[in-house]
Amino acid sequence: MPLPQFLALYLHFPFCAHKCAYCDFNSHVPTPGEQAVYLQALGQEIALWAEAVQGREVQTIYFGGGTPTLYPVRDLAALLDLLRESFTVSPDAEITCEANPGTVDERYLRTLFAAGVNRLSLGVQSFQDEELCLLGRIHTADEAIMAMACARAAGCQNLSLDLIAGLPGQTLDTWGKNIRAAAVLTPEHLSCYGLSIPKGTALGERLVRGEIEPLDEETSVEIWECTDRTLTAMGYQHYEVSNFARPGFQCRHNLTYWRGGEYLGLGVSAASYWQGRRWTNLAEVPAYVKRVTAGQSVVEEAESLPAGERLRERLMLAVRMAEGADLLALRAEFGAPAVAALTPVAEEMQAAGLLEVAADLWRPTRQGMLLNNQLGLAFLAASGE
Repeated sequence: MPLPQFLALYLHFPFCAHKCAYCDFNSHVPTPGEQAVYLQALGQEIALWAEAVQGREVQTIYFGGGTPTLYPVRDLAALLDLLRESFTVSPDAEITCEANPGTVDERYLRTLFAAGVNRLSLGVQSFQDEELCLLGRIHTADEAIMAMACARAAGCQNLSLDLIAGLPGQTLDTWGKNIRAAAVLTPEHLSCYGLSIPKGTALGERLVRGEIEPLDEETSVEIWECTDRTLTAMGYQHYEVSNFARPGFQCRHNLTYWRGGEYLGLGVSAASYWQGRRWTNLAEVPAYVKRVTAGQSVVEEAESLPAGERLRERLMLAVRMAEGADLLALRAEFGAPAVAALTPVAEEMQAAGLLEVAADLWRPTRQGMLLNNQLGLAFLAASGE
């Protein structure tokens, strides 16, 4: 099977200035010297992959975490140079860097953009100090606004903000203030994620002790509807369940995931998908550094997905997007009989009001976007090939 032409790169930076109360990502406060050792190992993993992916054009690069901007900007710039030396990076590649307010200023961002980053994703989460305190964030609402101002002053023309909805005690009014505050600042992209409270996190422990309660389902639905209504009225396209963008500013990197494209993850816990094989890197920094320094594989878990399972996963992801599932492309890749076997599931979801069914397109309705877990799981749980 010939290799697809394009590839997305994700680099994970597992360090944060502080562990947030809701976070169960692979991130921690670094020990002295740990960041430098990790950065060197990351460069070595890049070198290990450089030959294997020759001929694949990289169209998106994503620095995520954690907080990549805990590193001096010269380190991130040098890493971008190494990526360009090691891979064939498209001249118009989308290059995203995540940042938290308080870790960047105008000078830092000017240098970052000069190095080639052309999309900034700011982890704002809320424009209300009480909510930021509940989440364990270390910045204030004013500092978030200042970070956005610095990004614009530094020349950022593709700015994304993350917000978290559904906090304990949140009301439709308080959430509406967050949405309006964000939209007034005119970011090109907004990600509005529903809060989850994983076990083992600080918020999870408070939940167990009965100090907080999850937001009720009725208010959660009202918040989702408010978000959709408010942002679309302001000219944003609701292109994925949790994501809104000005025309032309959809996140190309994330679209690679949702459209079933191939991606290579570098660093601890980074996930990859390539030629039907999926794997995840080691989660612990010391083990990762030891293995990559020895020139050994850092893969912790890997699996090859049967075609039927890949098709069902592809549909689960496709119906997260307003564009839906392109059946012509799926038939070309998986065969018409395999797609036809899932038509009863699509018709069931159509009868439930969650899916629009046409000859060559299955697309979620507005209700299907709202109840997307139900819609996606229907395809994922469908019987075999």
